[in-house]
Amino acid sequence: MNDEMIVNAVNLLIEAHNYSALAQEMTHFVEEVRGGTPRYSGDLDPLNALISLGRANRAAFERVLKLVDEKRKEDPKTAKRDYQRDIMRERRQRMAKAILLHEARHGALKGEARTLEMASIRARWTRAKTQFIVDRSPPSAEDRLAAIRDFWDMVDRQLDANVANLRRTAAVA
Repeated sequence: MNDEMIVNAVNLLIEAHNYSALAQEMTHFVEEVRGGTPRYSGDLDPLNALISLGRANRAAFERVLKLVDEKRKEDPKTAKRDYQRDIMRERRQRMAKAILLHEARHGALKGEARTLEMASIRARWTRAKTQFIVDRSPPSAEDRLAAIRDFWDMVDRQLDANVANLRRTAAVA
């Protein structure tokens, strides 16, 4: 492996506006069993070195992507965009789990009914989050943010447990 090409690839990814798409695409290329190594060209040429690294050593490839993530969080130009993207992804995943559980209990939802149920779930979560924060009465803004993170971690753990239980029950039936 050419270390200089890897460094160039890391720098390119740190600055990339479409980092998430590039990381997914490269991961797909690394996992692709058949066919030759896809070749990026032009400005993206250094990414070929990362694909080769990933095929030779998947753990090293993942460490490089983790390093890029950390560096992007340190850069004010990319940190806010990535943070917002990650928040929205988490919200979509959380809602998808909640809808999956609702549909398993009450049947499929379409159109307006689905939209209304999603609004109802968001409203319940908002009330529960408010009560969660009030119960803890955080003395500072940092403590309030920590309480909010704790609330969403609790919701995510419960959703994951309920989905796992749903799949376990479906596998038995």
